[in-house]
Amino acid sequence: MNLAEDKLMTVSKLVRNINQNFIELGNVLDDIKKTKIYRIKGYETFKEYVESEYALTNGTCNKVINIYRTFNQRLDMADEDCLSIGYDKLNVIEPLCRKCEYAVAEKWVNEAQNKSLGELKYDVSAYKKANKEKTYKDVIITQHKERVKEYFGATASYAIALIFSDKNMDDVAKEYNIKARKIEEEIANQ
Repeated sequence: MNLAEDKLMTVSKLVRNINQNFIELGNVLDDIKKTKIYRIKGYETFKEYVESEYALTNGTCNKVINIYRTFNQRLDMADEDCLSIGYDKLNVIEPLCRKCEYAVAEKWVNEAQNKSLGELKYDVSAYKKANKEKTYKDVIITQHKERVKEYFGATASYAIALIFSDKNMDDVAKEYNIKARKIEEEIANQ
């Protein structure tokens, strides 16, 4: 058996207990994906390989690979430290830690070590919401919601419901499409 076939066999053993082997599994899958040695088994794509051979989704494999790349390679965390935090928590913070500054990533790793999964998910959600980049559409929506509330003294949803209650929705859809196209053109021209 050569090295490539040995790697393919290793995955079978690691998949049996992903929660205890996710770092090593991420390492092996990363190598298999990069070198495309799944072709030895006759598969054209990594996705076909993992789904057929191990009944794993491509998404799950990519999560395991990203956890390995982010925490083990980029942040140089020891396998034991990753395992003590656990797959679920690292999976929650991985998208934040992938490209951020090291100090920020270390803060999230600390949070993962000291909080429950539920608390961590809540904090990540709040962080994403607070740091979400506003699009041009977001700005327009916010401005008009404020104008409606100021002018009508009601929420935008309530005002919209009243305004549209007796409108022909085909006409509204046409007007909407015209205005949406105009805004998208403005965005594209910026």
